[in-house]
Amino acid sequence: MRVRPASIPFKGRVISIIFVLAVGFISYANSFSAPFQFDEYRFLTPNPFIISGASVSSLHYDQELEKMVAHRYLVMLTFLLNYRMHGFEVEGYHVVNFVVHIISSLLVFWLVLSLFKTPFMNGAGIRYPSVSIAAFAGLIFAAHPVQTEAVTYIHQRSSSMAGMFFLLSLVLYLRWRLSPGAGSSGGRRRAWLWYAGSVLAAVCAMKSKENAFTLPFVIVLCEFLFFGGRVRPRAVRLLPVLMTLLIIPLTSFLGLDWSLERATWSGMNVTQAVSRTDYLLTQFRVIMTYLRLFFFPVNQNFLYNYPVYHSFFTFAVFASFVCLLFLFALGGYLVYLSRRGNRGLRIIAFGIFWFFMTLSVESSFIPIPALINEYRLYLPSVGFILSMVTAVFLVRERLTRAGMRFVVTACLAGIVILFSGAAYARNNIWSGKIGFWQDVLKKSPGTAAPHNYLAMEYERLGMMDRAMVEYMASLAINPADVETLLNVIMVLSEKGKQADAVALLGETFRLGPDEANEAYERIMELSGQGREQETKQFVREMQRNMLSSR
Repeated sequence: MRVRPASIPFKGRVISIIFVLAVGFISYANSFSAPFQFDEYRFLTPNPFIISGASVSSLHYDQELEKMVAHRYLVMLTFLLNYRMHGFEVEGYHVVNFVVHIISSLLVFWLVLSLFKTPFMNGAGIRYPSVSIAAFAGLIFAAHPVQTEAVTYIHQRSSSMAGMFFLLSLVLYLRWRLSPGAGSSGGRRRAWLWYAGSVLAAVCAMKSKENAFTLPFVIVLCEFLFFGGRVRPRAVRLLPVLMTLLIIPLTSFLGLDWSLERATWSGMNVTQAVSRTDYLLTQFRVIMTYLRLFFFPVNQNFLYNYPVYHSFFTFAVFASFVCLLFLFALGGYLVYLSRRGNRGLRIIAFGIFWFFMTLSVESSFIPIPALINEYRLYLPSVGFILSMVTAVFLVRERLTRAGMRFVVTACLAGIVILFSGAAYARNNIWSGKIGFWQDVLKKSPGTAAPHNYLAMEYERLGMMDRAMVEYMASLAINPADVETLLNVIMVLSEKGKQADAVALLGETFRLGPDEANEAYERIMELSGQGREQETKQFVREMQRNMLSSR
């Protein structure tokens, strides 16, 4: 017998949507003029696909750029449209990122409402404050400061767009399953349009970012946690969704490796290349850091100087593994309890599994040199928020005094306000390049990248002496960084200190005076002709010769 979902007051939905819109705008009101940062000067502003609509195959001269465009084609199309409308004026790019984030926040709201309308949640005749849970989930998602990197960092539109299509696909799938007669062959045509929309949104998610690979698994999890029926027909209906799993591997099979972040961070001493085992061990600690950022989003950082762990029996790694194993086991236990008691526990379990599943691509055994990034939390945060808000309201419903229930609601509202203020403050840091990199340098003092980017900004402003201080600090941390070395040589040359540049070359590569001077002349010749790649190749060849002569 089909259970009719409980009706949800229209007024409550409208008020909730208005609050989500307002909180989202307040949190990001100061982000629209934030400048391009970091690798946006490689993947956005000089990108021929964005500037002239060049084909993917024509980008073969830069393999990493070619991979980026091929794998995240839909995102790159939106950048192309941005450029066609207003060039590289940053405001338009930020507006699109913000709209994507607001849509995602509203989809979180609709996702929670849909979950509470499923047969499992309605089967016991228990009424839950679903609108309140959905509203606070959407509000916290919109306001949480950990989302700022995925929203304000323009290049990470890939994270927020993948999240938006991921959520849209799941919401449309639930809408299809909740439509009258959707599970029978005589279902209404409109119901199957919802399903077609779900599959299309899944394809869009896959072409936005690679972590969308987990979407079909989340849909399967949702199907078997919240719906009933015979397994075989349900599996057949899931087949088109599961077929979307082929999109990313097929793109890789065509010669496009999908570990895209490797080149983005190379040469900047963000972190070292690590083995699969060391990466996995380190991710146990990283995931605990992610959980801490959910509860206490303080000391947020763009480039973490995170340690690599090599042994499972290191206390920090082993303790993290035990905590994460307990959390995962808790999800399974809550599924078991939900069959015998409060069915709301299954929502909490679903959120826990969502968190681990959506984080699995970037925090498992696939090594990505950037060990930790806050933008990777954009999609996993949905599961965490869903679990926490539902848990709070289940506790709230057990309170007998109306005053105590009001206090719980007021505390949640206070958290939304605090998070919104923290997001606004974090966006202030993104608003200027020098302040941004100074913040990174303060939090990651042993990392070369913030020194290097701070130096480039000083150089752009004509502050050559300060630029040299930062460049030399970067070289002291990472002497093998070719780009920084070339930047130092160019600054010295512009200041008329060719002798110092020649001496630096001689000291770095252990060259005699004549050899160092010859190398300097060759570097200046190549750079003067605009042959940047050949200049770097020449310096790398000198590095190889030095190492081979040891």
